Amino acid sequence: MSKVSIIIPVYNVEKYLDKCLKSVLNQTYKNIEIIVINDGSTDNSLKICKKYKDKRIALIDKENGGVSSARNKGLELASGKYITFVDSDDWLELDAIENMVSFIEKENVDFVRFCYQTAGVRQNSVSEAENKYIGSEIARFTEKLISGEMPGYLHILMVKREVIKDIKFKTDLPLAEDLIFVLELLKNVNAISMSNVITYNYLENLDSASRSIKHYRRNIHNELMLNKYINEIYDNKYERLSNARCMKEAQIYLLKMYRDGYDINEVKEEFDFFVDDEYFNKIRCNIDESILNKRDKKIFKYISNKKFDKMIKYFKSEINKSIINYKYNRIKLRLKEMCNGNKKTTCN
Repeated sequence: MSKVSIIIPVYNVEKYLDKCLKSVLNQTYKNIEIIVINDGSTDNSLKICKKYKDKRIALIDKENGGVSSARNKGLELASGKYITFVDSDDWLELDAIENMVSFIEKENVDFVRFCYQTAGVRQNSVSEAENKYIGSEIARFTEKLISGEMPGYLHILMVKREVIKDIKFKTDLPLAEDLIFVLELLKNVNAISMSNVITYNYLENLDSASRSIKHYRRNIHNELMLNKYINEIYDNKYERLSNARCMKEAQIYLLKMYRDGYDINEVKEEFDFFVDDEYFNKIRCNIDESILNKRDKKIFKYISNKKFDKMIKYFKSEINKSIINYKYNRIKLRLKEMCNGNKKTTCN
């Protein structure tokens, strides 16, 4: 029975940590090592970790360095044939590891990818059921990750430790560090496979702090850094694809700011931050517009030409259209309910 290393970074998750650890300890697959890295938590997370005396747990307490730093520490200590990751506010299905090991060995591949669910609802993390990529076909999988067609989530993967080699998580990326890790990993693998089996439960944490100005500035800056890393990893092979993705993600954050009711001057500040970045001209001059839909192309035109007022006008029309459609659909639903409750009324 092959050994599996499960790496769990922990930071201030006292409300969720018990559920996470119990889901890992109670796995039907028993040959596991659980590497828990307390990343300088200031709540009771470390105390909760210490109460578990299972010999399969290795607990490391370190100064806060971020999730990438914690995962890197876990990679240093991992000794299993296979490695997977769990976030400490999420939890595994009890047969998750058993399904992962069974599938990776049956398929004889370097890593496998599964599905997850949020609040009991399946998320379509794979676009093609039970698909397998071998050799040159991996480029197609890579393109799907870079374009955003397929998310680069880490928590639904199991990978052979031998193919990770010296790959580390980027500690200067606050977001999407798992995407960069997976993209680097793809350069070392010969075969990968995907399954529609659900192995993971993701907790959607709606933190109000995520809507702060600091948060939006961080996210937009992160997209620029992320794009640079992608182009460095693949020597600009996917530059047009990556640049288009960067532009799409940036406009999503700008739209969210406007929709969340921020002052128009604050939205303009973030817009200027993005379009005035020295890397921006390289992005806007080399984009694969074929992956942009009609809406994205219009917004890309406004951002590329630095037409802030036109972009905001378009955002406003889109939001108003959504509100009208929502109200219209609610009225239709209410009329249908009324008709169903009155058999003498004829409704079309």
